[in-house]
Amino acid sequence: MQEQFKNELRNILLERYDVDIDKAKMYLSTQNYAFIFPGEPFMIRVSLTPKKTRSEILSELMWLDDLKQFKETVCEPNVSKLGNLLEEFEIDGRVYRASMFRTARGVIKTSPEMKPMFFICVGDLLGTIHHVSTDERQLGINFKRKEKSEEYKQYEQLKNVINFKEMKQLKEWTNVPITSIVYDSNTEGIEKCGNEESQFQSSVLNKENLLFLIESEEGDRFGYFMKNKLD
Repeated sequence: MQEQFKNELRNILLERYDVDIDKAKMYLSTQNYAFIFPGEPFMIRVSLTPKKTRSEILSELMWLDDLKQFKETVCEPNVSKLGNLLEEFEIDGRVYRASMFRTARGVIKTSPEMKPMFFICVGDLLGTIHHVSTDERQLGINFKRKEKSEEYKQYEQLKNVINFKEMKQLKEWTNVPITSIVYDSNTEGIEKCGNEESQFQSSVLNKENLLFLIESEEGDRFGYFMKNKLD
């Protein structure tokens, strides 16, 4: 990918999805760029080919969104910051179409790992898709945009501090969901003003289930969890 093109694409995707492809691993197929973000629950696909129209791609996304209710391993389309399932834009006079997906759980299997049970699971998935598709050809797709999970909503408030994998690990360690940031030393003051409490004190006093996360200049992180109310 040429540097100038990548910079333009990066700026557009930052504006539309608030994600930085410089932090992603890029995969190129004959028709798409795929940007995978390590540790994050989403990926971005940018279509290169003009063979499919906007309405054709959008109908595919709506179909996948509808399938999600039948199989949790189906990657669910996510909307952009503007609430669109499909974003369209031009770079150097060429039209590109982008979409975001919440990634499904699992790992890519290598050939030696493809045991009989692997193909049974694949067959079950394909059978379910075929069955749903047959029914909905007759009944029509009942498309309904799903609400984001509570866990994903929480992550959107924390993504500038920790990634999704870290958030889940902290929840597992503390047995408490990480729901909000009460104090951030990067943006808030810590000094006292006369006899008044510091911003830090007023942010944490009389609160329980506090997780203190500290990052060193070298990028190492450590912390402390306080379950009882701090007073």
